[in-house]
Amino acid sequence: MKDHPTVEQKMFSNACGFIEGGDRCAAAVMGPSGMLIVPMPAAIVCYVFSVEILLKLLLQIAQKAAPRKHDLGALFNELPDDYKSAARSSYDGNPESQLLDSHLTELGSAFIKWRYWHEAETLAANLDALRRSLRALVLAAQRLKPELQLPAHMHGRFA
Repeated sequence: MKDHPTVEQKMFSNACGFIEGGDRCAAAVMGPSGMLIVPMPAAIVCYVFSVEILLKLLLQIAQKAAPRKHDLGALFNELPDDYKSAARSSYDGNPESQLLDSHLTELGSAFIKWRYWHEAETLAANLDALRRSLRALVLAAQRLKPELQLPAHMHGRFA
């Protein structure tokens, strides 16, 4: 009988799926008129949702209940200090740095805002910080729970 994946592996796989979705949306495609099409709001929503799932995964690994909210900074603040340090180290090499905290706070409720971008006067997102946050959280999750497996096509991607 084949073992069923753990809740943690399912969450990790789900986050990886949304990272892949974000990558596909962020890739420019030539439209029929010859113009490049990049559905950036969809890419940002996928990436931000991946960050949210990864933060909730880290809470799951820490055996803490994840609050039912989308605020990335608030979710990060719920993590145990050693989990925050692991993520910060993967973000900029400094476990004491507050840069990841700052970027997650800036992204805050981007999941909600970018889904309804048509209602906003202006929106901005730091795509580089978002991708760096994803990498840091993937690496932190794998460091804290080494049995988590990336999908085969993503091996080596976050190294």
